[in-house]
Amino acid sequence: MAPRIESRSYWETFSRKSCTVWQMEWDMSGMTLATTGDDGMVRLWQSNLNGVWHQQAAFEPTS
Repeated sequence: MAPRIESRSYWETFSRKSCTVWQMEWDMSGMTLATTGDDGMVRLWQSNLNGVWHQQAAFEPTS
């Protein structure tokens, strides 16, 4: 089961680091978070043991 996001602080964290976030989705293990936003990029995030999120990858999807 994916971790539950209880507050806007997660949205604000991801928005500040890249762009305005439109959508977030957990992978099946709940360890990786994918975000997409107004810049058209897809970003993959993982948190460390202290709960600090780090961007692991970013790419622009093609049609």
